Amino acid sequence: MRRIATELDVPTMSLYRQVRGKEQLLLLMADAAFAAHRLPRTLPVGWRAQLELLCRLQWSIYRRHPWLAQVISVTRPLMAPHAVAHTEWALRALAGHGVDQHTQLHLVAALANHVRGTAVNLQQGAEAEQDTGLTDDEWMVTQADVLAGLLTAGEFPHLARLSRSEIDLNVDSLFEFGLQRLLAGVADLLEH
Repeated sequence: MRRIATELDVPTMSLYRQVRGKEQLLLLMADAAFAAHRLPRTLPVGWRAQLELLCRLQWSIYRRHPWLAQVISVTRPLMAPHAVAHTEWALRALAGHGVDQHTQLHLVAALANHVRGTAVNLQQGAEAEQDTGLTDDEWMVTQADVLAGLLTAGEFPHLARLSRSEIDLNVDSLFEFGLQRLLAGVADLLEH
């Protein structure tokens, strides 16, 4: 609250006339972030296209608001109407496909948590870049000698073999890989 008051150039206590505290402020900020990226009114055809669209929308929200992934919780969900609408949208995509409500909710939570869990790295990466002045790729270059030392000891042969390949591992590739594996798992579940 002090930081926001400083940025707004107002006394900290004056903010409490607008919001009760940090929790309410975070709820309002999260709801505004979700509200700024509306769910489409027209649904794509098929549950998979609908869930993929939803996950990609959530990913874009987290990319735009990296702090948001730290605020969202699966076990204590924010009661932000625009965020809750995402859960409803996903449940609608799965309705009528032969899985019970318990399974539907777990599938929706698993997908949302994949997106959020991957997005947690966005804020950490942004803070690390700000603190060090190095991008993730630049930081990895500075760690080359340390990694080489670990790998030459012979204790990590699989990792050593991977290090000789050109593999682009980043948050976007992790998001994409995980999303496709999760959707394939949902398809398998729905088929059985």
